Amino acid sequence: MQQSMLLPTAIDNEKNTMIKIESPVSGRVVAILAQVGDTLNPGDAVLTVESMKMEIPVEAERSGTLSDISVQVDDEVTEGQHIATQS
Repeated sequence: MQQSMLLPTAIDNEKNTMIKIESPVSGRVVAILAQVGDTLNPGDAVLTVESMKMEIPVEAERSGTLSDISVQVDDEVTEGQHIATQS
């Protein structure tokens, strides 16, 4: 069973708005599905976190460009941890 969760946090800049994507749960990164520079639309999966034997896709909430991925496959993440940035 897959469950999708979104936890973006807006970081306001005078010239640009960055969206900080956070892990919705504690677990292990099992797949990175997007690359830095990719154009994302709402609902596009950025990566997958496995928690309690469930794979949870972490999706973009808004349209924009993926500007940073802060984790790698097999990294352990905690709930609320910054894992990617979208601009």
